[in-house]
Formats: sequence, structure tokens, C-alpha cells
Amino acid sequence: MARNSSSAVDLTLLNTYQSPARRPEAAPVRRPEIVKNPPKSKAAMKRESRLALFNAVKIIGIATIVLALFAGIISSRIKLAMLESKTQEYLETLEVVESENVRLNMQLDAMVSEETVKEYAENVLGLRKVEKYQIHYFESNSADSAVVLGEVK
Repeated sequence: MARNSSSAVDLTLLNTYQSPARRPEAAPVRRPEIVKNPPKSKAAMKRESRLALFNAVKIIGIATIVLALFAGIISSRIKLAMLESKTQEYLETLEVVESENVRLNMQLDAMVSEETVKEYAENVLGLRKVEKYQIHYFESNSADSAVVLGEVK
């Protein structure tokens, strides 16, 4: 069953696009007017001149101080590097001297050891160890005293 109808469709409702509204024309842009300063008096010019000179001296002074501080920092770093170098040299010298001291102390201990002294006494001086029968003890009831005979030289 087919139906045949003739209904009209209103398409104006689907057209939602609106053309932009016209803006009112803006007023022409005015160029800024150059306002000339009125001529300054001699006192005002002198004041500005002094102020400019003061500002220049202040900037030069600050720059000089900053440069002096920078030079001081560089100088102190150079001195520090030199002192560190000398310290390293002294530490190396100290190590050499300490090792020499250890060597000399060992050599001295070897020269003064009991065996070396005993060997020197027997071989060079011709001394012998004391035997028990050679030791004599004296007992005295009187106070201890000593008399030196002859002149002391």
C-alpha cells in the first residue's frame, strides 16, 4: 500500500545561518601630537647637568669597586693555588725525611743491639763475660762512704 501525498516542506526553518551584523565604522585613528617641552631655565639645565654628572660618577665608582673586588678574588685564588703547590712540595719532602728517619733509626737500633755490643766487646776490646767466681760482695756495718784517691782530672 503505497501512499501518495503531496505535502510541502518549509526549508526556511533549517537555515540558521545569520549574516554578521555590520559594525559601525570606527573613528579614524589620530596620530599622537608632539608636544614640545617649553625651554628650560639655566638653573634647571645646570641641575640636570649636575645630576647627569653625579650619575656618571656613581656608575664609574660602582664599576671600579666591582672590578677591584673581581681582581681581589682572582689574586686570592692565585695565592691559594701557589700555597697549595708549596704545601704539596713540603708534604712530599716530609715523606722523604720521615722515611730517612725510619731508616736511620733502624740502622741505629742495629748498631746498639745487645748482640752487636757483645760482639764488639769480645772481638775488638778483648773483653769476656764475668764468671761467678769473679764477683765479690762486701758487707759493711758502718755508713756508706767513698774516698777518692789522687786528683780528679
